[in-house]
Amino acid sequence: MKSTEITPASSILQYDKEYDRWGYQSGKEAWLIDYLHCGDVFYLEIGEQKLKCRIEMDNDWYVISSNKRFKLHPKEQYEIIIP
Repeated sequence: MKSTEITPASSILQYDKEYDRWGYQSGKEAWLIDYLHCGDVFYLEIGEQKLKCRIEMDNDWYVISSNKRFKLHPKEQYEIIIP
């Protein structure tokens, strides 16, 4: 029996000011939004690269990748993959 690899779909990560959370479309329904919580892991797509990241909150939301941290800009959207 041939095994098939399941490839997670890309989603758009965007900031929700009302909830002070970063959220992404969950599933095929555009209205179904899932929110990230501190410690959640995802892949941030930058060009052809996929960086494994963990989201955290201090005074602002930021991500950690390869022991480097950087702030997410609330007016930007980011392409991500949720494992």
